[in-house]
Amino acid sequence: MLADLSPSEARAVLERALRGVRALQLAPGLGVTLSAGHATLAEAPEITALLRLADQRLFAAKGAGRDQLHSGQTTVTHAAHPPG
Repeated sequence: MLADLSPSEARAVLERALRGVRALQLAPGLGVTLSAGHATLAEAPEITALLRLADQRLFAAKGAGRDQLHSGQTTVTHAAHPPG
Protein backbone atom coordinates (compact mmCIF):
# COMPACT_ATOMS: atom_id res chain seq x y z
CA MET A 1 0.00 0.00 0.00
CA LEU A 2 1.20 3.45 -0.88
CA ALA A 3 -1.17 5.41 1.34
CA ASP A 4 0.76 8.69 1.43
CA LEU A 5 0.93 9.05 -2.35
CA SER A 6 -1.52 10.36 -4.90
CA PRO A 7 -2.84 7.82 -7.43
CA SER A 8 -0.47 9.14 -10.09
CA GLU A 9 2.52 9.04 -7.70
CA ALA A 10 1.65 5.48 -6.68
CA ARG A 11 1.37 4.48 -10.32
CA ALA A 12 4.79 6.01 -11.02
CA VAL A 13 6.29 3.99 -8.14
CA LEU A 14 4.79 0.80 -9.56
CA GLU A 15 6.07 1.61 -13.06
CA ARG A 16 9.59 2.14 -11.64
CA ALA A 17 9.29 -1.19 -9.82
CA LEU A 18 8.37 -2.89 -13.11
CA ARG A 19 11.46 -1.43 -14.79
CA GLY A 20 13.72 -2.31 -11.85
CA VAL A 21 12.58 -5.91 -11.60
CA ARG A 22 12.80 -6.33 -15.36
CA ALA A 23 16.45 -5.22 -15.23
CA LEU A 24 17.33 -8.07 -12.85
CA GLN A 25 18.99 -11.15 -14.27
CA LEU A 26 19.27 -14.26 -12.14
CA ALA A 27 21.51 -15.92 -14.70
CA PRO A 28 22.38 -15.29 -18.36
CA GLY A 29 19.12 -15.34 -20.27
CA LEU A 30 17.02 -15.77 -17.11
CA GLY A 31 15.13 -12.60 -16.27
CA VAL A 32 12.45 -11.69 -13.77
CA THR A 33 9.15 -9.92 -14.34
CA LEU A 34 6.57 -8.22 -12.14
CA SER A 35 2.84 -7.85 -12.54
CA ALA A 36 0.85 -5.40 -10.42
CA GLY A 37 -2.72 -4.33 -9.83
CA HIS A 38 -3.33 -0.68 -8.94
CA ALA A 39 -6.47 0.46 -7.14
CA THR A 40 -7.32 3.63 -5.21
CA LEU A 41 -9.44 4.49 -2.20
CA ALA A 42 -11.57 6.67 -4.48
CA GLU A 43 -12.56 3.52 -6.38
CA ALA A 44 -13.03 1.28 -3.34
CA PRO A 45 -13.14 3.19 -0.03
CA GLU A 46 -13.30 0.11 2.21
CA ILE A 47 -10.12 -1.90 2.71
CA THR A 48 -11.65 -5.25 1.79
CA ALA A 49 -13.05 -3.88 -1.46
CA LEU A 50 -9.77 -2.08 -2.19
CA LEU A 51 -7.72 -5.25 -1.79
CA ARG A 52 -10.21 -7.24 -3.85
CA LEU A 53 -10.04 -4.68 -6.68
CA ALA A 54 -6.23 -4.58 -6.61
CA ASP A 55 -6.15 -8.39 -6.65
CA GLN A 56 -8.55 -8.53 -9.62
CA ARG A 57 -6.32 -6.10 -11.49
CA LEU A 58 -3.21 -8.11 -10.63
CA PHE A 59 -4.79 -11.20 -12.18
CA ALA A 60 -5.86 -9.11 -15.20
CA ALA A 61 -2.22 -8.02 -15.65
CA LYS A 62 -1.02 -11.62 -15.41
CA GLY A 63 -3.74 -12.81 -17.78
CA ALA A 64 -2.76 -10.16 -20.32
CA GLY A 65 0.76 -11.56 -20.59
CA ARG A 66 2.48 -10.66 -17.30
CA ASP A 67 5.16 -7.99 -16.82
CA GLN A 68 2.41 -5.36 -16.62
CA LEU A 69 0.69 -2.85 -14.39
CA HIS A 70 -3.11 -2.84 -14.63
CA SER A 71 -5.00 0.07 -13.11
CA GLY A 72 -8.47 -0.45 -14.54
CA GLN A 73 -8.21 2.46 -16.94
CA THR A 74 -4.92 1.55 -18.56
CA THR A 75 -2.43 -1.26 -18.72
CA VAL A 76 1.27 -0.55 -18.93
CA THR A 77 2.92 -3.35 -20.88
CA HIS A 78 6.63 -4.00 -20.90
CA ALA A 79 7.10 -7.15 -22.92
CA ALA A 80 10.87 -7.33 -22.57
CA HIS A 81 10.51 -11.00 -21.65
CA PRO A 82 8.21 -13.47 -23.36
CA PRO A 83 5.15 -14.50 -21.32
CA GLY A 84 5.60 -17.76 -19.53
